[in-house]
Amino acid sequence: MVMDLLRAAVAAGEGVIVDPEAVAADYARIQSLVVGLSAGQQAEVLASEPVRATLLDPRRPARDLLEHLLDGIASCRLLFSEYADDEPTRPSDEGGAASDAAEPGELEFVVLVRQEAEQSGGRLS
Repeated sequence: MVMDLLRAAVAAGEGVIVDPEAVAADYARIQSLVVGLSAGQQAEVLASEPVRATLLDPRRPARDLLEHLLDGIASCRLLFSEYADDEPTRPSDEGGAASDAAEPGELEFVVLVRQEAEQSGGRLS
């Protein structure tokens, strides 16, 4: 899946649309959003929702993917801190010096993410 995203972005950067049917479907979806709007509103919606040949920036797909991944992890950490128990358990300090300044809930999140990564790392290959 990740390699497919990167390949599609590189191809788009070279002027090739890997999945034209998906682009056409996205275009149709956006057009359905603007039906019944005034011309000015249509232009605004169409400008804010461009049809893209790829989910990643073709000029820098790997960096774009990494930024999205880090945003996702940060969002998960916020949700974890919001919904975790009020008194988190103190995991053992596996984070090293970088975790010394971390809040207890943040450290717990990091440890749990690392444990999950170890357990499910085989799915990545």
